[in-house]
Amino acid sequence: MAAKMRLTKGKGYMGPEYVGCCNTGRRVVILHSRLGKYLVGTELAVDAARDHILIKATSGHREVLKKRVIKTSCGKVHVYKGGSSAWAKWNELNDKVIAWNRAEKDQIEVLRSGVRHGDIESTLTLGLDK
Repeated sequence: MAAKMRLTKGKGYMGPEYVGCCNTGRRVVILHSRLGKYLVGTELAVDAARDHILIKATSGHREVLKKRVIKTSCGKVHVYKGGSSAWAKWNELNDKVIAWNRAEKDQIEVLRSGVRHGDIESTLTLGLDK
């Protein structure tokens, strides 16, 4: 759980990547948009939602600013007015990623142990999946 930090408008903070994923856009992000809203979701989804909000809000469709969840092709983005609730949601999503990473690393370690002891099935599973 990360400490709650002050975010100036237009800035954001990224959580950890999933194990085995590098620059895929799946890490959890909190962003303080230039319109004053906090966006929380995956990196790709937040980028898409930020662009959607800016285009709609600047073209006169201000009702987009009242939405609490924006669904994009990349996933859901949660929209908050205040930073406290946004940080709480970011920490919740971030904790899920950390738990998944721990489980995945434990599974990989079990397979590596099997490889060290000459288990052919572990060798094939580790070689094909990871």
